[in-house]
This record gives sequence, structure tokens and C-alpha cells, in this order.
Amino acid sequence: MSLSSGCPTDLLAQHFYEEPAQYQQLLTMAFGSTEPPEKQGVVSIIVKLATFFRGSPQLLLALNTILSSGYALTFAPLPTISIPHSIDRVIFTMPDESCIVDLDLETRPSNDLLNTQNSHRATLPFRTTSQMCSFVAADEYHEMNLIVEAEDAPLVMELLQFELDRTQAASLRRRYLKSLRHLNRLHGVLPPSMYLRNIVCESEFPVSGGGFSDVWVGRLGEQRVCIKVLRMFMQHENKEKLLKSLSNEVILWRQLRHPNILPFLGINIELFRPSFCITSPWMSNGDIISYASKSSMSFKEKLDYAVQIAQGLAYLHELDPPVVHGDIKGANILITDDSRQCCLADFRAIGDGYAVLQSDT
Repeated sequence: MSLSSGCPTDLLAQHFYEEPAQYQQLLTMAFGSTEPPEKQGVVSIIVKLATFFRGSPQLLLALNTILSSGYALTFAPLPTISIPHSIDRVIFTMPDESCIVDLDLETRPSNDLLNTQNSHRATLPFRTTSQMCSFVAADEYHEMNLIVEAEDAPLVMELLQFELDRTQAASLRRRYLKSLRHLNRLHGVLPPSMYLRNIVCESEFPVSGGGFSDVWVGRLGEQRVCIKVLRMFMQHENKEKLLKSLSNEVILWRQLRHPNILPFLGINIELFRPSFCITSPWMSNGDIISYASKSSMSFKEKLDYAVQIAQGLAYLHELDPPVVHGDIKGANILITDDSRQCCLADFRAIGDGYAVLQSDT
């Protein structure tokens, strides 16, 4: 089944506490069939549920808890508004495809759900990842031809990111990434999946910091994380410029996947509002300098770490387009909790127009 009838979240349970019949009706609407619905049927069910909750975005997000693994529902938060008051377009992700669907209280979903248009919104260049792949793969395609309104840009970027996560072809990945960065430069927004909402801060005070940010200890589910909070002591115009530049940097960091590169987990705009938080896994051993001062490393261990640093750099340099770290030093090399791996952090992305990422470890 594409939907799971497991226990609802506390949020959904509280909402329907005094109206169990309505909650039962909701579940019947979602799980009325014992047979796995076709793709069109899945989208139809989700549109009905999402339309029901379109005026309550927090409950709309809570619907993800009754979706099976591989299925997700999200919408596009704006940089200055974390949770909009009402939703009219959402992204629905399935294991093999992601699509943009319209919600309309006055018009019930039609049979042709993926092509439904709201009269007050501009036509999208594509609505599914299948359509997007054909659009981007065309010989005459150029990212400058990708025209999308600001309010729809995050949704289109989500489709691009979905394909970046599963596409291996270098030529297509380059086009997807350039399109993603083009929309980011135009509108200063990010794919909705990059926003983390279930993150909590555990430390009472920053555990470290520097000229550009403070570092706090947090938790994302069961994972301990590093929350880097950017300092915002600047004029409004400069702040907007910084946030736009940083959003372009995290788009690049999001694509990097290598055992010797510090993983990017996401951003948060609510926890330390109005500051911008960047989240990565917590490395309790710290950087390689502090680790070396507290432990006795053998020559073999030092050689292993040197090789890993070289492997991380080779990975960055072999990307298309290549990425140059730009600031290799001990403070920017972190040691994993099991002491077996070192990860390059705080790189400066240089090449093919990438801006500089510079923050404090």
C-alpha cells in the first residue's frame, strides 16, 4: 500500500479529539481500498487530504506520518515566512516520481490531476519529474529559458533536486544543478526539503564560535547535530544579500556526497529567528588539531588521515564543475565519532560562478 494506517501524530490526534467521526471519515477517505491504488489514485487521495487541511499547514505537514516510506507531502516556505496561512500548490513525492499538484477548495480534483491549473496562477513549464526530464534534456535547453514565478520557484526546485538525488548522468546533473542555481539567484529561495522543522537545540550556550557564527549542539530526531547560527549584525540590504549568497552555497553543499566531506543536513529559519541556521552532523572529536592534542596518533593513523584528506580534495576537484576547497587547515578537518574518518568542512566553493562559503568551525 502507498498509504499507512498507523497511529496519527499528536497534532492530528489533538485536532480530531472531539470529532472522532470526522477523523474516521478522513481515514476512510485515505484508506478506503484494500488494494494498492494506481499512481493517479494515490495523487487523488493526497489532493483530497491536503485540500482538507490547506488552511492549516501544520496539520498538512502532519499527514506525512500516515504516509508509507518513500512518500512525502510538502509545500514551499518563503525565506521570511516559515509557515504560510494557506496552501494552494504542494509537492507530492512518490518512490519513482515527484509532482506538483494544485489544491482548490471550490474545484474538486479532476481526473487529470497533474495538469490541473488554477486560473490565478501562471502556467508551470512542467509538473512532474518525467516532464521535467524531457524539458531539460532537450538540445535547445538553457537554464535562462526556465521562467518560473517566485512563489512557484521552490516547487520547481524540489523537482530538480529530486532528480539530482537519483541521476548519475553527468550531463543531466550539470543541467539540473545550473537550473537550480539559476532559480536561486533569481528568487533567493530553496527547495522545501532543505528546511528542517523538527530540530531542537540542546545546549544552553554556544559551544564555540567565531566572527561569522556561533555553534550550538542540537538534535534532529535521534541524531546529534551541529547548529551553526549566523550572526546578523548588519543593515537589512546587506543581510538579504548575505542570505541569498548563503542559500546558493548550501545548494552546492547539498549535492556533495563523499565519506570525507562533512554532510549537509539542512537549514532552519525558525529556531534562532531572525538568524539563519545551517545544520550538519555533530563531530564530538572536534577538529584534527584538538583531536591530535588529546590522543596519541600512530604514524599509520596520521598517514590514513592524510590519504582521506587527499581523497576528499580529489572528489571536489573531479566534480563537474570542479570545486576548490580554498581553506585547507587543521581547524577545517573534523574527526568522526568513531575516529576512523576525517571530513573536510567549511570549504569555499570556487569555480563556474560559485560564490565563497566562509564560516567558522
